[in-house]
Amino acid sequence: MSDFSSDINQDYIPQTDQERLEHEHNKKYLKWKSEEDAKAAASTESEAPVEEAEPTEDKGAVYNVGHAAAAIPLGTADFISDVAGLVPWLKPADEWWDENSPRSNHPAHKIIRDASSIIVPTLATGGVVTGGLKAATAARSIPQATRILGTIAAHAGVDASVTAISSHSKDQDNIAAALNDWLGWDLPWATRDTDSPDIIRKKNVMEAAGLSAGVDLLLASFALGKALKVIPANEAAEKTLAKHATGFEGQDPISESVLSRRAARSKEVKRETATRILKDPQNTKYDSFVNDPPIGPNARAVTDLEPNPVKAKIDNYRIQNNVGTTNGRARPVVDSVFLKKLATAPAKERATQLRELFEQDLTAPVGARINEKVIPPAEINKAVTKLYDEVFRPEVSLKQVETIVDEMKGNIYNAASVDHRHGPVLAEAFSQAFSDLYNPKTMRASAMVTNQVAGDAADTAAAVSLIGDVADTGRQQEIIIEKLRILNKEVNANKYVVSKAQEFKQIAKAGNQSAINQWLLNQADEFAEGLEAAQWKGHRTYDTLDKIAKTNPEYLKPIVLAIEATNGEVDQIHKLNRWTENNIGLVKKAFYDAEPEVPSLVVQGLNGVRYNHMLSGLAPLRAITGNSMLTALKPATVLVGSKLTGDAKSFQKALWTYGGFSENLKRAFKVMGEEWKLAKLKPEEAMMRGRADLRSAKMDNFEALEAMSDVWRNEGENGKVALWNLAKGMHWYNNNPFIKWGINAMYSIDGFTNSMMASGSARAKAYAQLMEETNGAFSKDAFNKLQRRLYDDAFDHTGLLRDKAAKHSAQEIALNLDNDLVNRVNQVIEKVPAARALFMFPRTGINSLQVAWSFTPGSSLLPAYTKARKVLTADTVETMTEALAEHGLDYSIDAFNTLKSEYIGRQLMGGAVVTAAGLWALEGNLTGNGPHSAGERKRMQDMGAKFSSIKNPITGQWHSFKGFEPFDSLLNTVGDIVYYSDRIDQAATEQMYQKLAFSISMNVANKTFLSGFEPLVSMFSGDEGAFKRFVAGQADSLIPFAPSGMRSILNNAIAPQLKDVENDWGSLMANKWKFLNPPNLVDQVDMYTGKPIRFHEPLTAATNAFMPFFKSNGDMEPWRQWLLSTGWDSLPSMRSNPITKMPITTRDRQWINNWIANNMNLAGQIEGMMTASDDFWNKKLKEYKKTRGLQKQADYPIKELVVHEELDRIHRDAMRFACSALERFHEQYSSIGERNLQVKNALRRGNIPKALDSLEGRKELEQLLKY
Repeated sequence: MSDFSSDINQDYIPQTDQERLEHEHNKKYLKWKSEEDAKAAASTESEAPVEEAEPTEDKGAVYNVGHAAAAIPLGTADFISDVAGLVPWLKPADEWWDENSPRSNHPAHKIIRDASSIIVPTLATGGVVTGGLKAATAARSIPQATRILGTIAAHAGVDASVTAISSHSKDQDNIAAALNDWLGWDLPWATRDTDSPDIIRKKNVMEAAGLSAGVDLLLASFALGKALKVIPANEAAEKTLAKHATGFEGQDPISESVLSRRAARSKEVKRETATRILKDPQNTKYDSFVNDPPIGPNARAVTDLEPNPVKAKIDNYRIQNNVGTTNGRARPVVDSVFLKKLATAPAKERATQLRELFEQDLTAPVGARINEKVIPPAEINKAVTKLYDEVFRPEVSLKQVETIVDEMKGNIYNAASVDHRHGPVLAEAFSQAFSDLYNPKTMRASAMVTNQVAGDAADTAAAVSLIGDVADTGRQQEIIIEKLRILNKEVNANKYVVSKAQEFKQIAKAGNQSAINQWLLNQADEFAEGLEAAQWKGHRTYDTLDKIAKTNPEYLKPIVLAIEATNGEVDQIHKLNRWTENNIGLVKKAFYDAEPEVPSLVVQGLNGVRYNHMLSGLAPLRAITGNSMLTALKPATVLVGSKLTGDAKSFQKALWTYGGFSENLKRAFKVMGEEWKLAKLKPEEAMMRGRADLRSAKMDNFEALEAMSDVWRNEGENGKVALWNLAKGMHWYNNNPFIKWGINAMYSIDGFTNSMMASGSARAKAYAQLMEETNGAFSKDAFNKLQRRLYDDAFDHTGLLRDKAAKHSAQEIALNLDNDLVNRVNQVIEKVPAARALFMFPRTGINSLQVAWSFTPGSSLLPAYTKARKVLTADTVETMTEALAEHGLDYSIDAFNTLKSEYIGRQLMGGAVVTAAGLWALEGNLTGNGPHSAGERKRMQDMGAKFSSIKNPITGQWHSFKGFEPFDSLLNTVGDIVYYSDRIDQAATEQMYQKLAFSISMNVANKTFLSGFEPLVSMFSGDEGAFKRFVAGQADSLIPFAPSGMRSILNNAIAPQLKDVENDWGSLMANKWKFLNPPNLVDQVDMYTGKPIRFHEPLTAATNAFMPFFKSNGDMEPWRQWLLSTGWDSLPSMRSNPITKMPITTRDRQWINNWIANNMNLAGQIEGMMTASDDFWNKKLKEYKKTRGLQKQADYPIKELVVHEELDRIHRDAMRFACSALERFHEQYSSIGERNLQVKNALRRGNIPKALDSLEGRKELEQLLKY
């Protein structure tokens, strides 16, 4: 089909009506002007000073909006007053007018008035008139009021004397600058004309806001620009153009523009008024269109004025090709009557209405001349086709649909030529479907109309932003919902059309003519029902929104703002239907969020619950100890680095910078208290200025979502209502001070750190400034006075730290710095929110690793381009400046030397820690993460191994160094290196890469704020119960009013011992509450000592519960250390009861371990091996290690070594004797075992009754045993 006519009557204001309108306008203006002249004269005749005017009553929003109509005459009066002000003795009168003239606070009104004060008086005072205006007014005398409007555009900036007089011109050079500022342009405004899409857009916004005076100003301002020239290609096109004439053609441009718009506006207001009277003839409730006075002029706002489908096509071309427009809108294609009919039309009537629009108006072949460029009709028609794809963004383009339709026609022709009986029926079915469904004419017309209502919605939303602070915008929201209703209908209808086209394409692809014919026949019956259902989908939503707009318009303002942001794009506006659903999404928003810019309040609420619960335990204590340690290390590293490098200046500066400890501490505690109060009173404000990892979505859109909940309730979507109620409940819960105390404490701790770093920065700046000013001859009083002032300057009036250097240092200490890696991880988490379960604190964890890396000896020599490397390798002013800038510092050689000393000090301090830890580990007094195999690590833990621990040389007790930032990673790494290099059973090179990967991953996972990553490591390393433990942990963290962090403290204080937990959900959850001593959990017992594993006496347990690191791990006997050093880890793991052949219970396992400890003296036997008089066992171990070399265990297995054989024997014997004792203790066990054997044998023989009988007997024995 090519890319491309019944007249429509239109009422125009006759000449006599036009003259009457102008006469009345002039009459009102002259009356006002004479009154103002009299007032001005009276004020100048009086010698007495002008008395101060009484305060005027605030007339509210309606009065402000009403000022739009008076803005132009008030502007002229401003000019008269400014003229008087040039005469010295009349200056008081000018000042009186400036102070007392009624002014609107609205920016739109202000600019109308300010523009008028510059331009309006030019003709009245005999200014030079431009040629364009002279030509326009030569044939006809312009009435005075219209002339006032006309001069606004014609004389912008022309008459310098007028511009110099006007007081408003002092703020802006001329009206051009004013209009550019108002309209948001940065282009020569004189090149615009009233037909420009940019002007149309601004007119739409002003019209929708009810600011008719602003519209008239726009029309008059640009009436003399280069007008669009429409070129009809034939007589039919000329008739179409004539049909849409305004009736004001032939007059001067200003009269034609302004009066045409006024007439259209008046007609539309009358039409809307009549419609409302018919709906409510008794006038049972107030209506701004029917009743006087209206709430305000914006309450009678109307849209879709002066429709012209022919020129709308041209506008569409201009917008697509940026011809004389930058951010434009096409004029209306149809009027409000057409749109209201379309909004309620059934499918068949809709198709007819749109098809007639296309055939009677849009097919007119017209070209255009725009800025001397001629556009042929074919190009303009192609733009309409292109518009369809832009508006609806279908999977199949309009051109492809036309190809499919042509293929349909071919099938119909072939069928008719072959089958003369069924062919006509098929042709009739296709004709009906084509006219209603597949007609590209209908689709093109739909695109033009849908584009119009989308633009109307966006422009009206912009009007709400324009007047929303000073007026009731219920009428504007009503307009928006009317347009959205039509947009929704048309989008759904066109989606249905495209889906049907694709359906035919798939059927035709199979090549079955019978199937094709049947499908075409079905369309006649199925189409109407399908299209009807599609186009009314979601219609009830807008009914409810319409009610809300009339009763609580403020609820819809967030949605209105979102519509404005779409800029009229149909696809984006249609997607806003999903905006509220995104806000309460759960499954889709949790696992993969395609629109992370609209976060789900439900998902965010769940994350908030988890954060609050997990951080309600030791997290604040860990934060304050970690911050304190890094705060203390900062001066220590600078002093060490500068002292050992011989940098006396940096050493001296550091003493001044980090002095004043008492004063700094007092200030820090004060800030800490203030941040705590802020977090309690204004939790959301504190959240947005606190740690980025702890931020969640603010509920800014409460009113809009509350309104939408009424929509969902009315539509029976109770699931969405429930999700919204859940989101509200979690928002309240997460801001409860009791629940949020942990996060609030962390905010206040960060405030403490901010203050300490601000003190250091202030003292460093004061020292540098005084050294420069006095060359070192300054007093301590002068220093303190300056540093205190600089400290105060480091914070803004809200108490927010703004000093860049202090902020960087504080964020580094709080592990809250921003960087590219953090941002990339956060982007992934925003797309896949479920990943937050593993990476709960990515910013904190990554910063922790970076700080630890800066303390790692030799890290600055590696190719990783870290901040430390940049500082230590910088050797030019440019590289030094860049390195300092990353730390929030300005360039100076002293500042750089101090920073360099700090990083050198970190490396030296880290080196000292590594050296000492290595020596201690070689003596067996420090352990790392243990073996890389999860099973082996579990068996070693059951044997009493202490991982990530260090031995106290005085007490002999072992203590965990997990959380000892920033050195825990260094200690673990040293422990791993010593362990793997000194293992008897394996060479360091065996499975080297697995060991290396495990050590790195565990040192990452063991970071305090990446602990959630550990289950993932365990799952990938073969730990069978890791997944269930992970899920149980996630579920446990969501239990309301029982924060998991607090329960963790109680567990460690009351029941620190390990429980024997089965790998089932009930036991795993019970273990999270073990301080309550749940009956289904028993203690894990050490088979060597009979004591509960990790049990501590109450005082030690309570101390451990509140220790952020160096928790007591108890002692590790020499014989146990020797056992672990042998590489033996074959501790019997009993999964089934050897007597009953059924899964062993936790109580039986505890009974067996206790019996072994009390009767078999395993510890004594092992100690006997260790201390054998001939040292036989130790010699064999040394001999094996020496001969093993680099051989693998598969080739040279240690399990065959005599030492391991002996250890296997004594443990095997212990287990055998214990099981015999268990059988004697529970006599029923033997009977249960016999019954199980009977069941098995009966099933093998096929004796089902005997098997069932034996099974019942076994169950009776089990019940007896339980009793």
